[in-house]
Amino acid sequence: MRPTLHNLQALRGVACLMVFFLHLAVWEKSFGIARPLLGSFVWYGYAGVDLFFVLSGFLITHTQFHHLGNPAAVPGYLFRRWWRLYPTFWVVMLLGVGFQLLSHGQLPYYPAPDGPGPRTRWLLWLALLPCRVPNLYTPPAWSLSYEVMFYLAFAGLFLLPRRLAPWALAAWGVGVSIAAWAIGPVNAAKDVWLAHAVSPFVWEFLLGCGVAWAVRAGFNGYGRLAVFAGVGWGAAWVLASADPKSPTDVAANLFWRVGAFGPASALVVYGMVATEVQTGRRLPRWLERLGDASYSVYLFHSPVCAAVYTMTLAWWKHTFFPHLLWLASQILVGVGGGVLLHRLVEGPLLNLFKKRRIERPTAEKVIDARLPAAYADRRSDISAGTAGRVTTNRAG
Repeated sequence: MRPTLHNLQALRGVACLMVFFLHLAVWEKSFGIARPLLGSFVWYGYAGVDLFFVLSGFLITHTQFHHLGNPAAVPGYLFRRWWRLYPTFWVVMLLGVGFQLLSHGQLPYYPAPDGPGPRTRWLLWLALLPCRVPNLYTPPAWSLSYEVMFYLAFAGLFLLPRRLAPWALAAWGVGVSIAAWAIGPVNAAKDVWLAHAVSPFVWEFLLGCGVAWAVRAGFNGYGRLAVFAGVGWGAAWVLASADPKSPTDVAANLFWRVGAFGPASALVVYGMVATEVQTGRRLPRWLERLGDASYSVYLFHSPVCAAVYTMTLAWWKHTFFPHLLWLASQILVGVGGGVLLHRLVEGPLLNLFKKRRIERPTAEKVIDARLPAAYADRRSDISAGTAGRVTTNRAG
């Protein structure tokens, strides 16, 4: 039985927690607490999304590698991506509407004289397409519009011979860079669709694709060094460029943000893959389980925790112990509720078609016949704990 890379799923759990604790840190700051317990997350919590984008590129490249160059595989690929993203998102969107009514007694009003009307706005939100007005019921959905763009663009590789795919990905990155420089950030910001097309986030997805290609080519050394280098790169960049009075400014400048956390995330992803392949070492199993539910937690935590924040804002005292209880309640409803949503909704939806599908290579199955023979010899060195069933195939 081939070994599996559980660390990829665990990294999804890490990314999910980074975003979750960032939102809690922002709410903590609003209480005027002198030393908020989660204050450090405002410096780097948003990098969880950057890690998600790199993981998305890695996973898509590995799961679809054997389909590259096969145009007939495009419909199945697009359906799987659609089924992966949309049904669960629509359920959370409906719950978000309910949470808004519960916490505010009415749906929010967002005046946007230059933006789309309410009907168009709702259509764009439900279709996960770029919109000038942010999603008021499921705020994390902003990143999913990038995922949709990545998936559609990646489908073009199915139309090319596989040997040309790396060149096509490189051309995509160079083209985005040239277009972004020629158009300029000010002009790009005027058109939300154009801003997505030339966004620096594209490079994070492409870095993930590149890491996957390198792993498939047999590169698997210096895993732990790569992890330390990635963490050090991100930390050094933020410490050198962030304003202590406004550390979130790095997040607002996409070029600085991607420069800090794009390469950092790529190094961490590569390092964790290489470490597990070489030594069999894994991140804690609870992180892997959280990674299984990361999509549900990522979407669900924001609307439900915002509702709890609103309903407790006027009367909950935030001295030390009551504040600890408030944080515990937010973790329970945000993370616990997301895991429950995964068990009751997302998981069953994903399992609907699994019985009908022929087993195919997954992102976690890195050691296979296409890798060098010497690399396959590592199988006997991997502990039995790393060999087993692949739990899920996840991206974005």
